[in-house]
Amino acid sequence: MTSVFKIFILSLVESISEFLPISSSSHLIFVDKFFLKTDLINNDFFMIFIQFGALLALTFYYRVDIKNIFKETWQLKKEGYIVFFNLLNAFIVSGIIGFLVKSTLHLDFIYSAYALIFFGVVMVLLQKRQNFGQIMHLWEIPSLYAFFIGVSQGLSAFPGVSRLGITIITGILLNLKKNIAIKFSFLLALPTMLAASAYELIKLIIKNEPLDLPSNITGFGFSLILSLIFVRPLIFFLEKINIKYYGYYRIIFATVILFFLKFVN
Repeated sequence: MTSVFKIFILSLVESISEFLPISSSSHLIFVDKFFLKTDLINNDFFMIFIQFGALLALTFYYRVDIKNIFKETWQLKKEGYIVFFNLLNAFIVSGIIGFLVKSTLHLDFIYSAYALIFFGVVMVLLQKRQNFGQIMHLWEIPSLYAFFIGVSQGLSAFPGVSRLGITIITGILLNLKKNIAIKFSFLLALPTMLAASAYELIKLIIKNEPLDLPSNITGFGFSLILSLIFVRPLIFFLEKINIKYYGYYRIIFATVILFFLKFVN
């Protein structure tokens, strides 16, 4: 079993970066590759377990919204069934595109830095547009817009893109208020992350991959507890802070990655 301290650090990185548009996978790879050197990021079981901890925390945070969507869908209220079918629409297209991207692309870590920079620049350019969205409720999102958001989430399988980052960008470009783009993105992430984790888990079980249960359970526990602590304040700051600052951070972080790959690797 890897040291508890190193597992805690990776779980902490996951619990913070998962709820911000800065690419959680890039942060996990960077921290492990250059500092912790555990190779846990290449342990698919471990990655599934810590992401599942964050997923449960996110589900708990949006539990009222989820309950209302199902309740109002059952009652045939447009505030419910339009959101439900838009999420289903986006989920299906996202899953198809994400599967194709992950199946065909196997890129080096340096490409994560390039994606961080590109979408960081896009966020900086969108800094004013984020305040002028006209779609102020989830049920006002047209089905075509939901489809495009699903496409964008599927493309987040490309390393360094950030699922949250690209879906917020797409939502803002489609005239959604930033807070609505954020909420739709997170609600879409729930079934997507669950399905992706289940798919990867089944593959690993079929392949009879070794399971380091103590490390995985420890990572899950840390991730769940830390995510429950951070999810509310991080989403609050995500809604309140101008998106350009996340763009600046992405560019700086990508520069650090390129420096380490050039001079430290």
